[in-house]
Amino acid sequence: RYNKNKIYKFNNKILISINPFKRINIYKNTNNLDIEQPHVYSLAEIAYKNTKYKNQSILVSGESGSGKTENTKYILNYLCKKYSINEVLSSRIIGCNYLIELFGNAKTIRNDNSSRFGKFIQLFLNNTKIIGGKITNYLLEKSRVSFVNNLEKTYHIFYLSLLEHDKLKKYNFKKISEYKLLANSNFDYEIDEFQNVDKLLEIMSKFNFSDNEIDSIFYKIKIILEFLNIESLEQLENGIKDNATILNKINLNSYELLNTLTTKTLKLGSEIIVKKLELNEILINIKSFCEDLYESNFNNLISKINSSLGDESNKYIS
Repeated sequence: RYNKNKIYKFNNKILISINPFKRINIYKNTNNLDIEQPHVYSLAEIAYKNTKYKNQSILVSGESGSGKTENTKYILNYLCKKYSINEVLSSRIIGCNYLIELFGNAKTIRNDNSSRFGKFIQLFLNNTKIIGGKITNYLLEKSRVSFVNNLEKTYHIFYLSLLEHDKLKKYNFKKISEYKLLANSNFDYEIDEFQNVDKLLEIMSKFNFSDNEIDSIFYKIKIILEFLNIESLEQLENGIKDNATILNKINLNSYELLNTLTTKTLKLGSEIIVKKLELNEILINIKSFCEDLYESNFNNLISKINSSLGDESNKYIS
């Protein structure tokens, strides 16, 4: 079946899928569908038809590299293009995948575009049409923000941010080799789809990201990359001082941040004791700070997307 590109097979209501490790031409026809034939579109169509009885759920499951991300995109594409209440909503639900993958996916040993988080997607319907969508994310792999081995990469957005592009010059990123997080990874290996700054900004405009919101995203990426280079207290103090303006733009107070990263407050009875941390403790705090900053960036992105995905209802496919 693999050699014949017959990558789908029904086992009762379960659709077994094999990753063909190449693009195959079996996704163009969305009309006159035979739902008895094993295909991800058949599964999506069955779910849609059954919403007249009760809400439906499609679980996309499998090991890394098995094709979960791609199959989920095909399900969304099929349902949105065929049953959305209008093309604007359809375009947004499909287009948001690009943003989410850019910030939530990374190259791993087994997969060039691996989702490093879980997602629960709902498509809300009125009687017959999709009127909105919602994405709930969970378990983002925060450790990838502070460390990545040399056969893998961190999130796609870090590499795109460092491209030479007129719209990115204002953020004053350094060369890719000057950031510890990126220098050891195989950054010569690029995925063309996630190397397009214009595409990113175009999709962001569809979701009504303001200039300030876009600035905040890239400034957070810059802070993460620069703080992960820090190896001493002096570097930390200088880094906070040099980036005071940027920290202010992302609503972080320089003085409070320095205290948070370098001290520990203890309460003994009615007495408050402020203890200075050792360097190794400070570096652990910096690592955690960068991971949390990236997670908040990702959560804000999902919230912004959800605000532009139409209406909710009690009837849905999840």
